[in-house]
Amino acid sequence: MHEPKTSTGGILHTPNNYAAPVRPGVPLLPSERKNADGTASRVGDETLRPALARAAGTHLPDWPDVVTPHVLRHFCASQLCLGGMDLIAIQATLGHAWIATTMQYVHVPGTHIEDSWIAGQQRAVARLKGLPR
Repeated sequence: MHEPKTSTGGILHTPNNYAAPVRPGVPLLPSERKNADGTASRVGDETLRPALARAAGTHLPDWPDVVTPHVLRHFCASQLCLGGMDLIAIQATLGHAWIATTMQYVHVPGTHIEDSWIAGQQRAVARLKGLPR
């Protein structure tokens, strides 16, 4: 498996050949803005909402409600969890200081625990196949 590499121009190249600017320590989905003096303030409506409304109108024309940055953060956290990302990685992605905050952001179907258990059992069985008894 190939590890992501950063080029001299600050571009992160991942195994699927996707390139993205690298900004270490910056959350993927920010909820606050750092000021020059080190203080932080919430990202205001003027920053994300207009662009999010345009993107939602283009990509989610049938979405029944308003897509806000907060709703998007919950949706992304849930999808990352369902896709197999662990909570610590989701915490870092969202920029949360506390794992308890991340746990409140993740919403999964009621069958997720059972599905995860079954998948783990199937992986265990696959690893044990072929071992001498």
